[in-house]
Amino acid sequence: MPSVSFLAARLLTQVKPVYPPEARARGPDGTVSIDAVIGMDGSVLSPRVTNNCDADLAKAALDAVRS
Repeated sequence: MPSVSFLAARLLTQVKPVYPPEARARGPDGTVSIDAVIGMDGSVLSPRVTNNCDADLAKAALDAVRS
């Protein structure tokens, strides 16, 4: 069985999602839940939305996570 180790996470930068103008015009709000794996170099791998939410808000949240 391969050896797996975990390191404590440390937030280096917080990027807030930009509320898309198209969504603002429609008025949706809510929470976007995202699962992702963080690589050893800090890169975000395979982020995916895990809840049912507005598509524009989900895209904005994924863009923020990827950056």
